[in-house]
Amino acid sequence: MRIVSISVFLLLATTALGQSARDLVNNSGVQGGLVVHVGSGDGPLMADLSANGSIVVHGLCHNRDETTKAREHIKQQGLYGKASVRHWDKGYLPYADNLVNLLVAEDLGDIPMREVMRVLTPRGVACVKSGETWTTRAR
Repeated sequence: MRIVSISVFLLLATTALGQSARDLVNNSGVQGGLVVHVGSGDGPLMADLSANGSIVVHGLCHNRDETTKAREHIKQQGLYGKASVRHWDKGYLPYADNLVNLLVAEDLGDIPMREVMRVLTPRGVACVKSGETWTTRAR
């Protein structure tokens, strides 16, 4: 499984500017499991998230054209299987309760934060971008 540094998250609801995928994963404390990338765009951040060998990344893209581009990017990087993406424009997440270890959202669209918290595992982490600022919340 994964280990989460609880002491870090007692102070959460903090923000950081310009974090890379590696920074997001490292700062979250998530060591492995399922990472969901909401608003995955054309794939580079999602591909970077999957660079950790113990993480599987599932991207949800609001735009069909970007979904196609993201799939191509993942294939070109040789990451298909470790990372996958699908078109998703609904106001809920297609996951069971307590399944997602880390959720990274560049654009939540119509998905409410309570829905994000529903899918997170106990001690799971959500990193949500607003403008250029990332806000982190632990469950």
